[in-house]
Amino acid sequence: MEELKEIVDSTEKNQLHENSDHWVDITYLVNPHLFYTRLTKNRAAVQKIQAIKPVLKCCSVDVHDIVLFNLERDSENPKYARGEVIDVDQAGDTIKCTLLAIDYGFREKDVPLDQIWKCDKLLSGIPPLAFKCKLANCGPREEDWKKEEIDAFKLFAGDGLAKIVVVKKTVDFLVVTLYNNGELDDVASVLVLTSFTGMGYIRSDLNLIEPKTSKVLKTVTHYNFKKIKTGDTLHVRVLSGKSLAAFYVADVLDYRKYLDECDFLTQLSKQEAPIDETCVKCGAVVCVNDYNDKKYKRGVIKKVYSQNDTALVQLVDLGKEQVFSFGNLRQVPQRYVSMPVVGIFCSVEDNQPRNNVHILLHPGRELLITIIKLGHQFESPNVIKIDRFVL
Repeated sequence: MEELKEIVDSTEKNQLHENSDHWVDITYLVNPHLFYTRLTKNRAAVQKIQAIKPVLKCCSVDVHDIVLFNLERDSENPKYARGEVIDVDQAGDTIKCTLLAIDYGFREKDVPLDQIWKCDKLLSGIPPLAFKCKLANCGPREEDWKKEEIDAFKLFAGDGLAKIVVVKKTVDFLVVTLYNNGELDDVASVLVLTSFTGMGYIRSDLNLIEPKTSKVLKTVTHYNFKKIKTGDTLHVRVLSGKSLAAFYVADVLDYRKYLDECDFLTQLSKQEAPIDETCVKCGAVVCVNDYNDKKYKRGVIKKVYSQNDTALVQLVDLGKEQVFSFGNLRQVPQRYVSMPVVGIFCSVEDNQPRNNVHILLHPGRELLITIIKLGHQFESPNVIKIDRFVL
């Protein structure tokens, strides 16, 4: 391990000075404003990590833990990589994780806990070897990158040896000029000359592309919540939750209205500016694109993970929490700022039976409930009595 530490000691980002050039391996491509590279001199380090034979498997993991996982799960020849845990999903006795491969840049989803190994402290202390990069001097022809633009970028960038010139360095990423191995023209110029991209908006002081983002959040600090009072009887639908001590429901009529508004909320949210990374803070109200159904949903940021540019967002109309990338966060359209939150945070009163939880809390289950004691928004639950099943 000491030998490995010596190899990677020179890889910290602050040694990649502006206007310096470096030979790199391209490790992961998403679009011209999001791709990952790794210094070629660290190939040996990565190969050493791949050849590690881990012994101790993880019994449990937490978000931000550095672990080892097999890159070739379907192969008889394992290759290991370091991964940062960015999401943990537990369904019954099954635990699966989403891992960020910190020496490559990509995310590995649905990795079973029994396929995750402990990472030696010396190894986990080595800084990530993959650098997040943005291509200077090019931008999408429209608001977002289209498939043909991304495909052209991947073709011209290649997936092997390349050279970068650092134009600008920030805490989170490098803005670079990228040259494919042996090519005289940089990739951005080739994309512009072939009409796949435009020059975009270029700041004269930095000479780099600036994505359209909102630098200042709208002056909205919270949503409105449904007004209820002690003694109210509600016909509700279960939204989410795994315990009768903390789960979420919605008034059936409010939920139907929410479904009716989903498409329009999505349409308006697409027109809103992405939120600048410097404005991503706990408590901020946002809209997020849920890739499960391609629809935008309202949320509140609960935690910020700056190291991997993600945030834990509570979806206020569903109750559940999910991790989203910074690039997926948008302003809430004004029309939907004042619309009351659909989710109602609940806890069943102590004297009610607590068996058959999985039946009671099955999403879509309809119940008649009575409010016994008021809680406060999503900070403390409303104590309720379940009167009966409706559906």
